[in-house]
Amino acid sequence: MASRLARMLLTALAPNLRYRVRGSAPALYLSFDDGPHSRTAAILDTLARHKVRASFFILGNRIAGREQLLRRMVAEGHTVGAHSYSHRSPRRLNRQQLQEEHLRCTRAITAVLPNWRPTLYRPPYGHLSWNLLRCSREVPFDIVLWSRDARDYRAKSTHAIAHNLGTLEAGDILLFHDQFQLTRDYLDEMIPRYRAEGFRFEALESAAPSRPAIAPELTADCLPDRTGTIAGRRH
Repeated sequence: MASRLARMLLTALAPNLRYRVRGSAPALYLSFDDGPHSRTAAILDTLARHKVRASFFILGNRIAGREQLLRRMVAEGHTVGAHSYSHRSPRRLNRQQLQEEHLRCTRAITAVLPNWRPTLYRPPYGHLSWNLLRCSREVPFDIVLWSRDARDYRAKSTHAIAHNLGTLEAGDILLFHDQFQLTRDYLDEMIPRYRAEGFRFEALESAAPSRPAIAPELTADCLPDRTGTIAGRRH
């Protein structure tokens, strides 16, 4: 009952919140946080080798000196979204500070990609707050979370990543980070396997051009507490 009430509440409050993608196509959605890094090019090489498109959520303060990586992402068909400027939790920011974090990030992206408008935003740590929900309506932007977390930042093997993700289903948004060798090794294993089962790999924006295509699937721990904070998973 609590989970059902949470879904109903957040669907009403935040129709722009994405947790997974609903649709008839058997598709999976790879997403990568916290880049660009010096090792991002290796992830792009892996995706190019498998002819797979994905989504990258960018930190604005990591763009300088790595501008060509963003240009390559777009040139190869990937989606570029915002992940804030400096990876500060929305729980610790007021509405003005949230807007500034988002604006600085999107300006840093569009300075490199003048024809690209970042409409997708993934909050640091997956943290949500009332201020963030208000900010997302005012700017506006869509908030993208995830349905499967690889936890690759602490995994010791590709088997551990597979265990963390569990059995994948159509519409799953998978959370990775783009600086780990194990992540690349896992992708080399899983992409052929899931393709053989009939899955496609898509970038988020192309798969979900409008909000009604999104199915928010949220649990009771996503309800706001008395401080106005909505719990999120660590990433």
